[in-house]
Amino acid sequence: GTHTPATSQIMESVQRALDESRGAISALSRPLDEPFSVVLAQTAEEVTRRMGANLEVDVDKSVQVPAEWEEALPRIVREAVANAVRHGGARTVRLHLSNGDGVSVRVIDDGQGFDVTQPQPDGSFGLTSMRERAEALGGELKVSSSPGGGTSVEIALP
Repeated sequence: GTHTPATSQIMESVQRALDESRGAISALSRPLDEPFSVVLAQTAEEVTRRMGANLEVDVDKSVQVPAEWEEALPRIVREAVANAVRHGGARTVRLHLSNGDGVSVRVIDDGQGFDVTQPQPDGSFGLTSMRERAEALGGELKVSSSPGGGTSVEIALP
């Protein structure tokens, strides 16, 4: 197409803003007593359904997260799942929520993957904002991927 990089970055920002506002709206309309695992799974489900991918969910229903993560995690997950489908061309995305050595959330996709050692086009995966969001709360965000091998995004809570 005739999209210049600037245009596609603007489109990307618009899309992200839309994703965020949709998320804010659905966050407002959900019952507050739902277990966090359900909220997280629904967030991922919303994105995959809208974008036409499959979601596999493997969540530990007993996981509790600190209040400040209750809002941040679904937003990071929403972005990670959207990236997997939009950029990675993933058909299936798996969401894991577990509490082993501290709470961990993983979004694993079967998309085309990328070379994590190469600098990514700025903002292309929204990884920077996801990472900043996680680190601002004392957690860490780890991405592993290889071309043709899908991508895994893990958020480890402090």
